[in-house]
Amino acid sequence: MKVRALLNEGPGMFWRYQPGDRLVEGPTIVLADHAVAAITEGLSVEQADHAIADAIWPIGNKQVPDSIGNFWPRTVRSLSTGDVLIIGEAAYAVASAGWTMVDPFALSVSLSDMARPNERLAEHRLARMADGR
Repeated sequence: MKVRALLNEGPGMFWRYQPGDRLVEGPTIVLADHAVAAITEGLSVEQADHAIADAIWPIGNKQVPDSIGNFWPRTVRSLSTGDVLIIGEAAYAVASAGWTMVDPFALSVSLSDMARPNERLAEHRLARMADGR
């Protein structure tokens, strides 16, 4: 199973996803089918999606590789509150605790941009702090 990560560069970056926040394409994470089956057995669809998102969390925080051995890129910031995971046809925002389902058709995704390298992210944070956000 492939899970798309969308990194929030809008006002909700690091706080919470808000409809209309600008999202940029992040890494695609791969989970082996047997791993997905093991963590989702007997769960409802939404519970299964949450279990898959929970399995993605340590990958997105650069702690472990995905099922095919790929690590989250060092030049891309880690998965954080306000970011969104696309699991199948559903979208879940990283909440301060857990996951919040969001409308996948209302996402404002910039497919021409990839996630910012860490150096540019630091500049972005400083600019936001200067603006009082």
